[in-house]
This record gives sequence, C-alpha cells and structure tokens, in this order.
Amino acid sequence: MGIEKHFLRGIVERYMIGLMNEKDTRDFEELVKKSPALQEELRLFEIEMNAALQTNTEYPIDEKIWSEVREKIKTAVQDASMSSDAIRLAKDDELILSRYWKTVFFIVLVLSKIFLFFSIFYFLKFRSIKNDYDVLIERQNIRKESK
Repeated sequence: MGIEKHFLRGIVERYMIGLMNEKDTRDFEELVKKSPALQEELRLFEIEMNAALQTNTEYPIDEKIWSEVREKIKTAVQDASMSSDAIRLAKDDELILSRYWKTVFFIVLVLSKIFLFFSIFYFLKFRSIKNDYDVLIERQNIRKESK
C-alpha cells in the first residue's frame, strides 16, 4: 500500500468511526464529492466493514484510533454528568461499577430477600388463619343445622 493510499485509508477510517470534528467532517464530505480516489476508498472501506460485520470478525484498527475512541467515550461519560464515583472505564474497556454502587446493590439485594421472606411468611400465616376461620365457620354452620 503506497503512502498516499495509506494516508487516504487513515482519513476514511477516522471519518467512518466518527473521530473527526464537525469542520473536518464537512471538509471531508466536500473532498469526497470532488475526489474519485476518496470515493473509491470510502466504498472499499464500507465493503470491508460490512464483510467484517457479517463474518463476525474484528476489523484491525490502529491503537492510536482506539485510544481516541476511548477518550471520546470518557468525555461523553463526563459530559453526561455521570459521577466518576458511579462508573469508570477500565483499562480493558469494561465498565466497572465503583465500590459505592456495589455496596448499594448488595444492600438492595439483602433487603429484597428480607422482604421476600416476610411476604412468604405472612402469606402462609394468613392462609393458615383463613383455613382456621373457614373451619370455625363450618363448625358454626353445623351447630346451627343440628339445633
């Protein structure tokens, strides 16, 4: 792959992944209208991406581009007013809940189990009392009939 082709490939990747700012995106789209080489590179990139998606394979993207994507994700998370205590990006790109949220989740889990226990307990108790009540009503009806 020649230097020009490699350069075009990098620009197309940045455009397709969304790493260009608005001005660069507009400039690129204007250049695509005028340049058959860019149009061809864009078409080839789209074909390769579609093929990679259909075959469920990974498309090799430069580590520099991945680091820019990670930075955009971090910025988006911060811009969305997400507290850094609530969620953070790990080195291997997994979302990890902070210790605070793990504690809250554990407390909610324990409380739900306690409420479940008491709801079953009182349901069984109510059913037992209802059965006793039904037996008493039946006995009372039998006594009335026997009189």
